[in-house]
Amino acid sequence: MAQEVILKKDEQVKMGYVGISWTILFFGFFVPIFRKDYVVALVIFFISIFLGAVTTGFGSMIFNIILGFVYNKFYTTNLIKKGYKPEYEDGKKLLDKYKIIY
Repeated sequence: MAQEVILKKDEQVKMGYVGISWTILFFGFFVPIFRKDYVVALVIFFISIFLGAVTTGFGSMIFNIILGFVYNKFYTTNLIKKGYKPEYEDGKKLLDKYKIIY
């Protein structure tokens, strides 16, 4: 189950997530689109299309399962690289628990 972390940069606030992403497991590349992570959405889309075509759909399903376990950490790490910092102490502890360096 994913947990939210409030990240702030200047006056911008974004939600970071850690844990398993059930939404990306079921909805695939639509999740990065809703999070305005368009480049990652395109990469996921093309990899899913390729794997689905080569393996008659099974490769795409397995890719989404793997992605469900890694995408939230990847997304939150990218936000931190862009300069976002956890706003509250609880967020810092959660990031430490998942070994995300801020």
